[in-house]
Amino acid sequence: MQETALGNLFCDAAAWYIRKQYPDEHIDFVFLNGGYIDNGLSKGTITLGSLSGIVQPDSRTAQFVLLTLTGAELKKFFNDTEGKKTNIEPGDVSGVAHSGRGGPPNTKFFGILSKEVRYTLRYYQPPELPNPPKEIDNAEPYQHGFIDTEALTINGQPMVDNQNYRICTTDELASGEYFVQLAAGRDKRVIATPFWHGVAAYIYDQNSVTPGLDGRIKVEGGVNLPPPWVPGTLVYNPTPQ
Repeated sequence: MQETALGNLFCDAAAWYIRKQYPDEHIDFVFLNGGYIDNGLSKGTITLGSLSGIVQPDSRTAQFVLLTLTGAELKKFFNDTEGKKTNIEPGDVSGVAHSGRGGPPNTKFFGILSKEVRYTLRYYQPPELPNPPKEIDNAEPYQHGFIDTEALTINGQPMVDNQNYRICTTDELASGEYFVQLAAGRDKRVIATPFWHGVAAYIYDQNSVTPGLDGRIKVEGGVNLPPPWVPGTLVYNPTPQ
């Protein structure tokens, strides 16, 4: 439920692949869902089998898709405005449940992206309780975070509402799977190459890689488990400590 080294590797590698193989196709950044990566990658020699083995089985055939959204549409997408207002099931980036650690039901919605984009995801804080109940395990009051407009940047600059941005993602996500608003993307182009094949091409070209973190995604607030809160109570802290 946070920035991961493998997530960074996959997105940066995909950006490299498109820019290398399709130089006429300008892209601004790569967006992928956390659930695409389903396992860890061991240190040592990377084979096609070991790389494909960490991809979620149902997504191994997912292909590259390029699409266009405006800055205003991207802000709406990242902020999940409707989700915060209606308290619906998490569906967009800032609607992801965060309870101090991830889990299969939630990480598939977590947005991972290439190094051009950075954001800070802030979650509700639990109330201070003198004797927090240990038996309650319900993170619902704290599922919906938010992303400040100022904290969402591309190449160090705020996204411009009326500017078009070219995004690289998968055909699965571009169809609206998990992230409904991506289905509204325009000028879509499908590149008939499995997404993870582009990552493999990057690793082969580099000869060796060392995945790492660079702070492109920051998470503030949220709750640690076991949950120190009472159901139905909600304390909002705009600057979680």
